[in-house]
Amino acid sequence: MFDITRKLRKNGKEYSIEPLADLVIRFIESGDESLLATLQQPLMRIETLCRPNVFDEWEWTWTEKEQRMVELSLYLIRTKPAAHTWRQHYHGEYILRSSADIKYHREANGYDRTCRQFIDGLQAAGYPEEMIRRFVMPYQHGCHWKGWFVSTSETEPVWKTDFERYVWDMSDGAIAEIGPGQQMPWGLAVALAKHRQPALRAWLQRWRANATEGSSHGIKFLEDLLGISDAFDEEIIAIMLAEGDRYYLWTAERMRPGVYLEQMHGLAVKSVPEGIGLHWLTKHDPSLAVKMAAELIGTQEPKKTVDVVHLQELHQLCAERLDEGGREFFEKLLSPDYENLLHSALGHLVEFAPPEAESYVVGYKERVIELTGGKNIHRVWKALAEKPHLLTPHLDDIKKALRDKEVGEHTKDLLQVVLGEEGYYFHLRDLMLSADKDERSLGVTLAGNDYRKKAGPALLEVLPAASPKAWRDRILKALEKQGVDITAYQDPKKVKPAAPVDDIVPAKLRKPAIKWLDVKSLPLLKRKDGTTMSEAAGWFLLDAWRGSFPDSSGIQRLLDVLDPGGNGTFAMQVLEGFIASDQKASGSWALVVAGHTGDATVIARLVTLIGEWCAKSRYQMAEAAVHAIARVPGDACLMTLDSLANRYRTKYKSVGKAAAEAFAKAAKSRGMTEDDLADVVVPDLGFDPEGLRRFDWKGGAALAGLGPDLKLSWSDATTGKSLKALPSTAPDDIKAEAKALAKDLKETAKAQTHRLETLLVQQRRWPVARWLGLFGNHPLLRSLAFSPVWGIYPQNGGPLRTFRRYPNGILADFNGAPEELEETDVTIGIVHPLELDDETIENWRAHLTRLKITQPFPQIDRPVERLDPLAANRRKIPMPEKTEITAAAFRTRAEKRGWQRGSVIEGGQVSSYFKSFPTAGVEAIVPTGRLQVTGDPLQPILVGQACFVKAGSVRRGSYQRDEPKETDERVLTLGSVPPIAYSEALADLKAIISNNS
Repeated sequence: MFDITRKLRKNGKEYSIEPLADLVIRFIESGDESLLATLQQPLMRIETLCRPNVFDEWEWTWTEKEQRMVELSLYLIRTKPAAHTWRQHYHGEYILRSSADIKYHREANGYDRTCRQFIDGLQAAGYPEEMIRRFVMPYQHGCHWKGWFVSTSETEPVWKTDFERYVWDMSDGAIAEIGPGQQMPWGLAVALAKHRQPALRAWLQRWRANATEGSSHGIKFLEDLLGISDAFDEEIIAIMLAEGDRYYLWTAERMRPGVYLEQMHGLAVKSVPEGIGLHWLTKHDPSLAVKMAAELIGTQEPKKTVDVVHLQELHQLCAERLDEGGREFFEKLLSPDYENLLHSALGHLVEFAPPEAESYVVGYKERVIELTGGKNIHRVWKALAEKPHLLTPHLDDIKKALRDKEVGEHTKDLLQVVLGEEGYYFHLRDLMLSADKDERSLGVTLAGNDYRKKAGPALLEVLPAASPKAWRDRILKALEKQGVDITAYQDPKKVKPAAPVDDIVPAKLRKPAIKWLDVKSLPLLKRKDGTTMSEAAGWFLLDAWRGSFPDSSGIQRLLDVLDPGGNGTFAMQVLEGFIASDQKASGSWALVVAGHTGDATVIARLVTLIGEWCAKSRYQMAEAAVHAIARVPGDACLMTLDSLANRYRTKYKSVGKAAAEAFAKAAKSRGMTEDDLADVVVPDLGFDPEGLRRFDWKGGAALAGLGPDLKLSWSDATTGKSLKALPSTAPDDIKAEAKALAKDLKETAKAQTHRLETLLVQQRRWPVARWLGLFGNHPLLRSLAFSPVWGIYPQNGGPLRTFRRYPNGILADFNGAPEELEETDVTIGIVHPLELDDETIENWRAHLTRLKITQPFPQIDRPVERLDPLAANRRKIPMPEKTEITAAAFRTRAEKRGWQRGSVIEGGQVSSYFKSFPTAGVEAIVPTGRLQVTGDPLQPILVGQACFVKAGSVRRGSYQRDEPKETDERVLTLGSVPPIAYSEALADLKAIISNNS
């Protein structure tokens, strides 16, 4: 039997609850209600027992224990109906919470019945209705009831529990009695807004009637309610004004910009001392903002007003309205208490004060210098930079400040502001011609470091008179830094002519000593003209890459003259030597040499090594092999990089990432997008444009043919008769070749299917001629084009028509009507089901079913998510606030769907995952709590509520905490997100956190 040893201290005395505990335990075991008649303990002791943590160690099932606690609570209600002081603590409230919460309801075992029985018991015992209704006040009971009335239905809410039904059956007046703000379950508020607006309006009106200034029960709640509907604006604005919280200003501004200015004006005036009201007035009542800012400076403690007045808009506003109170504002800033604001204020005065106030600006500048004692004088000069003539009196001081190490960098740009560009470089020339050594040194330093690269003429002007030699050499180095070719200005006797390529090899170069490589047997390197180089050229190449000559400028010259495809034997011999060794990371330079000198044979060998190294967890070596493939001359490496990026997309991701980055770099160097380059490098695997590949051997031949979705078929090359497989009479080498083809075809089909699905999500479009060239002539792409439904798109908007590419090459719609592609200004893309009406989707579904066509990825039957119009102003993607899932399940599901890891922060935690939608210009971000880079894969993590941001607006990297909060301006309202991006992100997230994903 469980031994209760807990004691409760009250009023300085200790009351043992062991007898009471024993009695309750006996009741739970037997259900004998007569035992409860002996209850004599103070009621507070019963409350203590009814709390769930007291019974955490009991071994009864939840349903049995809770049922007994319900009976205990009902007994107490019947026998002590007036004792309602414990109503907030008895265990029945936890039963109700668990019953109504959707998270627990899915696994419920009779909770609904228990909940209903408890409500019935309360009513039968004469328990006051207003007390029963308190159970729907989650703010008081610590439960937010997130799962209540969750439904996408526009006609009626969905009941998850009997208790929900009980609440929904309450009258409008009874619902109005529910507590204000967060005490209304959010799901109930949404259901009422959709289906029972009078009840929600009555509730809001009661909230308004009881609102008191400073209470602010539900700022976030009201903001979300404004995002659902504008039907309740009158009541909501009235509540905001009655409670008078300053943050309501921005709630109204954000959700109803420019609509309720008149109503909010008074609240803004009252909120001026806290700063928010002043900021609001700056935008909507500038004259009053200037006046009140000046008054605030005079009445508030300096430390309280620093943040208030440090608003760029306010400084600008006061400068523009000097005669409307702005002058008073700036005068009151002239105090040691506001010293940190003076330079900013002066800058705004200089830039925005009216021209006739210039004398006041000049005087203000002098008083700022006097007040600060000349400290940070460069900040004063910077404030004057908007009007260069105001800097002229300080020109000599600025020139002197150039020599100051601390402020010199700040003042050189100011000097150009005062003198103008031409005058600035003229001054640099004067400095370099000065008799003062320090001034000459300063001039050449400034000229050499000029980031505008315009100091070359000034340097050339002083070069002829430059003496001694060391000074001349320093000017020449500065000219080099400015991008000037100095060959013509050097001493001809000391300028060495460019040596022939063979001559870059050191004359006394020794044969490299490499344990695992027979250097003497290496073939000679070949030039582009077919001639061979000296033996030492190969040695020099090996030494350069293994670090003997790390700064050699001749390596690139040597690589430039090599035959791009003629040195594969040299590369393979180096590579095989390294493979035969112990393969230490210190010898990975051999991969670099093999890449620079290799060919297709080297690529194939490196691909095999990548797989082996990944299997042995040698990921850095695998990445080095990827980089070596990227170095192979020509375009042969591109197909492999694209294939590797897809093959290692979810498994061994660092290898896939290295391949993707190398592919992206190659695309950029060719002036192409990655998608365009990916179109070009799709392998044909030896198939001709008709989709056939011939296998010949002595005494026979067979044709391999490509069918829909890259399915392989065989036929006799002479008779054309269909074959089940390659004939058994084919020799072993032909069988091995056919087996390799089947493997390559399977991998290519997987990669290209994934790519086409990605292009569907990204809404990729091809010009008609380009589409016909790719999907009409390329054997693999033509085979893949049979199953998807394609759309013809105008310059803007959805598809004009849809069609399929039939196996015979004809383009036609679901009725077989031919598509001629007559328009010249249209594009073609894979259709997303959100772009089609229900009738068209059903027609295509029937067509595909009739012809027994299985699409390689979900298209017509693709899950779609449509945004509820009432949620258009909301910023969080509708999903559970915090969902637990194992780290391994989350990573696998998310990365399979194209989500990427965000920043890694303290403790190796991953702050979020994100997915980009480039065409839509947005990214979806989902916070991840407790997710470790190298943590336990079975450790539960928390998946937060996701949102959309503008593409590229969030910084990511090590220790980069830049994920935006909901109020961040980067976070987009759901109504501004393109529908396809919204649908894909939400469908992904639902699949990721689903139990059945």
